[in-house]
Amino acid sequence: MGTQETSAQSTLSYKLAFISIFIGLLALNIWIFFVHGQGTWQIKAELLLEFIAFYTFVFGFLTQTGILKNSRDLENIVRDMTSPNLYEFTRGNFVFLAILFSSLAEMLEPRKTQFNPFYLLELPLLLVVGLLMFVYAAIHIVVIIPMLYIPYAIVSVLIRNIQTSANTIGISYGNEMMAIKNIVSSNVVSIRNLLIAVPAAVFSLMSEIILTLGWNI
Repeated sequence: MGTQETSAQSTLSYKLAFISIFIGLLALNIWIFFVHGQGTWQIKAELLLEFIAFYTFVFGFLTQTGILKNSRDLENIVRDMTSPNLYEFTRGNFVFLAILFSSLAEMLEPRKTQFNPFYLLELPLLLVVGLLMFVYAAIHIVVIIPMLYIPYAIVSVLIRNIQTSANTIGISYGNEMMAIKNIVSSNVVSIRNLLIAVPAAVFSLMSEIILTLGWNI
């Protein structure tokens, strides 16, 4: 009984620490984007929306090209990276970063199967690539994970409601009948990204128009 209570307390402590770190990073991003620095909140919000739109658009595009569908494990990682479950979302993103750095380790392998005439350029180039990857990893952990989780959680609620709907609504186009539920269920990750990218891009454009016209909100 004591062992179970200790295990439950450890799990609770872990969850509280995990959530506290997440909230801390989220608060840091809010401070960076909306409190720190000069410029109106409209300009800062526009910058954030452009960043979110760009990331989710590229992510959604990659999922549609098949680059991220080479294996079932990779598909699961991609799905976790857009999951409404905070633990799965964080795990998926850290596994993605682990894959990224594993590819760097592969590039740094000194033994090669073929001679490279640009051998002398390899090490400086790989050092630059490694530095850029470390910078990206820091941005991914500090900015992308805390700032993208909430939008993914919101759109996942909408998608879940479609998937669990008791009725199946279809659209007839020529001789084809397209069931909305089937389309959504077959493209969950892409639709999650699309539902974030499009509104973010539209609101960013609206903000730009408002600023151009000289209207202040």
